[in-house]
Amino acid sequence: MVGINARMLTVLTLTATLLGGCRQDESEVEDSGDLPNAEADSYYSTWVVNDEHGYELLFFVFFEDGTYLHAEIDNDENGEPSGMEWGRISFDSEGVADVEAATFDGNGQAGLTDFVGTTDLKFTVASNTLTLEVVGGEEAGDRLSFTRLESVGAQGSFFTTETENELLAFTFLPGGTYCHFEYDAQPGEEVNGMECSDYTLDADNVLSHSTDDVLVDNNGDTGLTDFIGTTDLKITFSEEAMTAEFTEDGGAPESMSFERLP
Repeated sequence: MVGINARMLTVLTLTATLLGGCRQDESEVEDSGDLPNAEADSYYSTWVVNDEHGYELLFFVFFEDGTYLHAEIDNDENGEPSGMEWGRISFDSEGVADVEAATFDGNGQAGLTDFVGTTDLKFTVASNTLTLEVVGGEEAGDRLSFTRLESVGAQGSFFTTETENELLAFTFLPGGTYCHFEYDAQPGEEVNGMECSDYTLDADNVLSHSTDDVLVDNNGDTGLTDFIGTTDLKITFSEEAMTAEFTEDGGAPESMSFERLP
């Protein structure tokens, strides 16, 4: 989207000081009542756009420290740039958003960047549904609806503070898709950005994917693409965490823990 244009407005971000995915069938959410680990009427969750809007992939994550993540994939050659946006946002008592300039913007004018410094964007939460509405400007009246991602088992958003990166996070979506997000203010040889891919987990929790499974890769060798064609990466999930066990370039086994977001 450009702001929220004719296509309208197009999953983990956080800083190392964070206080404190991914498509679920909408009928399942409606039947489930309050989701585990999710506080009713709270913005602070992973929100996946509802299917009727026709996006290939679009979700937001809002964090309690005031940061947000926007992720989008659009493979139409005339569509919007695919990638991630990481910034800060706050809401007044009526849900009107105050969007600050993004810390990292890897998708051009998609996302919330067109609304920096305006009061034209409003978010309303009712239980497990979030409604985004443009309330000012040329696109006033445009709206999108999102469903809160149920964070359970092998789905949800996860972050770690075990590295020096300002952001290192994953969202695992229903149906076997993950998105990896990374931002380092001093990246060195690594590339900041988003990587999304389809994947499978076998009975031993080995994560497998191929080059044909990769949906978008904007961060080069950062992320999980180095493990394509290997059995060197295991992912396990618990009620409150995700653990990655891996070996790189024939080195010693390593592990990293990620905290589960509500």
